[in-house]
Amino acid sequence: MELYSNKHCDISNRHYNSLNFNLVKVEARYRGNIKIMVSCFVAALRPLLVILSGVFAAPRCDGAVHSIPEYAPPRGDFPSIFDKTDSDAKDFAAVIIKKNFNQTYPALDRFKSMCMGTNAGMTIAEDTPANKIQSLRNRYQGCQYVDGNLEITGLDTEEFHDADLSFLNSIREVTGYVLIANVYAQNVTLENLTIIRGDRLFSPDATAQTGYALFVSLNYMRGSDSIGMRLLGLRNLAEISQGDVHFENNNLLCYATTDIYWSDIFADSYKQQVSFMHNTVSTAMPCRPKCHSSCEVTVRSLAPGAHLVQPLTKRFCWGPGPKNCQKMNKVVCHEQCESGRCFGPEPHQCCHSQCAGGCNGPTNSDCWGCRNFYNNGGCESYCPPQMIYDFTNFKFVKNPDQKFAFGKLCVQDCPKHFLEHKGGCVKSCPAGYQPKDSKCQECTDSCPKWCKIKWDPYLDFLNSKNIHELEGCTGIDGHLKILDISIEGDPYNNIPPMKVSELQKLKSIKEITDYLLIQNLNGFGITNFSFLSNLESILGRKPDIYGTALNIIRNNDLEFLGFSSLKKISANHVIIQANPKLCYLEKIKWKIVFKGTTKQKWFIRNNADYEKYCVPNHYTCHEECRNGCWGPTAKMCLNCRNHRYKDECLPDCKRPMLFSLPDNAKQCFDCSAECNSTCTGPNADQCDACRNYQDGPFCVSSCPADDVKKVYTYPDANGICQPCHNNSIGGCTGPGNKF
Repeated sequence: MELYSNKHCDISNRHYNSLNFNLVKVEARYRGNIKIMVSCFVAALRPLLVILSGVFAAPRCDGAVHSIPEYAPPRGDFPSIFDKTDSDAKDFAAVIIKKNFNQTYPALDRFKSMCMGTNAGMTIAEDTPANKIQSLRNRYQGCQYVDGNLEITGLDTEEFHDADLSFLNSIREVTGYVLIANVYAQNVTLENLTIIRGDRLFSPDATAQTGYALFVSLNYMRGSDSIGMRLLGLRNLAEISQGDVHFENNNLLCYATTDIYWSDIFADSYKQQVSFMHNTVSTAMPCRPKCHSSCEVTVRSLAPGAHLVQPLTKRFCWGPGPKNCQKMNKVVCHEQCESGRCFGPEPHQCCHSQCAGGCNGPTNSDCWGCRNFYNNGGCESYCPPQMIYDFTNFKFVKNPDQKFAFGKLCVQDCPKHFLEHKGGCVKSCPAGYQPKDSKCQECTDSCPKWCKIKWDPYLDFLNSKNIHELEGCTGIDGHLKILDISIEGDPYNNIPPMKVSELQKLKSIKEITDYLLIQNLNGFGITNFSFLSNLESILGRKPDIYGTALNIIRNNDLEFLGFSSLKKISANHVIIQANPKLCYLEKIKWKIVFKGTTKQKWFIRNNADYEKYCVPNHYTCHEECRNGCWGPTAKMCLNCRNHRYKDECLPDCKRPMLFSLPDNAKQCFDCSAECNSTCTGPNADQCDACRNYQDGPFCVSSCPADDVKKVYTYPDANGICQPCHNNSIGGCTGPGNKF
């Protein structure tokens, strides 16, 4: 028995939660001994036989760690599935015969809406029940393809018992893992989820060696026999590509923990496992009502040369009614099906080799999901390349059908918050390349300095030990989280305090690829975040646990944001709340800042009252600002009402040493340094008057002298450069030929 324990630290709330769970692994080792091999195989079959026979033993739910008891046959007659004369058989095969194959799945054009998943694990965000549901809805409503992990956590109060989570039904594929923990909603339905890829696996403990593609835990209220998750509706789940499955402490959950044949769902049933710990109470066993009669499957166990004795019959389902039957397409296949999936038991009913999860027919366009890439209605090994070979002219030419690889999809263009690089969509450029115009371009000289901190999983915030890693950085590949313990320090983790002045080391940062979170900076005299005044864009590739790219919350001293250069938030949402002195927000046109999809939203609430506090105290945008501002000065405008000079908004360009062009009248430019006051262009021959001297049409700092050509000039009384006498050598002070 192995006991794993994990302490999860929600740093953003200074709140520590612990999750203890137990995994029991039974391992049989054998080498060259047929009897041991057979006995181990039979031992492995026993839990399945118990399930198939409809006899279950309800585990205790007192929270203690219990070992698995020795297997004992259930009471009453239970016929052996093997002929006793064949007990020494060396090989066994289980054949499950499905009654029919009238299964239909959506076509592969389902990937019309993609959204980013989360990576918060068991960390629970503090918020009101309504806001938690709304946050999930904002992220996943209408989403069909989750790039990353689907984490449904923290719905753990009685108010969530009747919560409507049907907006999750649009999800069809998850590239990472699915985590459902601390959820008291009685029905969690993901009825269209077909494939869980498991490209990233959930590990509840850093020392655990097992990774989970589906982890369902702690979904009931302790001490209650009615509040908790009762139904997990995954009726279309066809494949978990890699990773294990674990259910623990779901005391009211039925069907998913008792009536599913997981070997049909696992892509590799030899490597992948399902484990159950403390999932049921006596009142929940067996599930009522039982699986519908149409869910019935006949299981026959065969041994070479043996006789079929008595088949076992079992109904497999995710819930009551005929619509919730488990759809099987693997264990029912003919042995000739190399893909491992099929749409019927006959040899000609095998899925295409590029299919994942199952299919409706034999071609690569009949797949429920793709093993490699989905392209133009079918599954392919590769996306169409950028260049193809012209065998007539013996050269490579641009492919008119070229597409970019994005996860398992072939797309015409990369999402706006990703970068194009060598036929794929990447989150960051490799060494020697820099992001420019949504592409990775090779650096001609030295590349801008991109920095990536290797965060500790539970200490992923800026502090005195890691801030030096960001000094002089142009961009952060990852997130930036600044909390109260960033300044105060964390004695528990041996992190000393940090001076507020150290934040100026962030001044050079222009881009953050994931998210920016600043929270609880109280009592430090931080009234604005001008240490990030050069920040131009937040890409939002991986949002925080709230689904945001920008999150400013509970900063009591904050008066204005000071993000004077911020012009772009490419993906995910914005939350700015509970900052009681914060003004200058009312006029910001967030739609101008958002550069992603129309789903991006902003939540601005519980900050300083605009009418009662900001306006009377003149804490409003400068009169030259348009579409809002980040602070009080004309250098903090989102856009300019009239003219812009560098980072400042002006009423016009009539200020000394400035000019504007007819085709760019809203932009002010510098006159030449040799101009006296005004000009019509940037060059020294476009000055209205010269600061020093004039040589022909040009303003100059001194009259020119050319020793090679023996040509010298001098300034006259009006500052105009005049030629020296022909006899002059080395220059002159006037027109004559006298010293």
